[in-house]
Amino acid sequence: MFKVTHVKKSTNPAEEERCIERRPKEIHMEGNIGFLNAELAAVANRERKREVEIATSKEAENKRYKVLEAQLTFNFESGNILPLCPASSDDGVDYEGDENFKGEKESYADNE
Repeated sequence: MFKVTHVKKSTNPAEEERCIERRPKEIHMEGNIGFLNAELAAVANRERKREVEIATSKEAENKRYKVLEAQLTFNFESGNILPLCPASSDDGVDYEGDENFKGEKESYADNE
């Protein structure tokens, strides 16, 4: 991993001194690895915070739903309101008097 760039010769071979320099490419790659590790840790922290936020919002939504469900159930049981009839519509259109509706009936009858 290290490249020997210079070896200083000594009179005593037991005391051989080496100057070892790291390659610039290795230094750059280690810097990138350090940066990416820090970025990965930051992303993991953001994901954990986001998961907590999502769980908190789901809990709040479930509480609101249960409160509304309880209110609706209470109103139905107390007789204050009646459930909507499946045949009725809330859009206020009277299909029996609607010209388009009659035209559809007539064209359907003509096809038979």
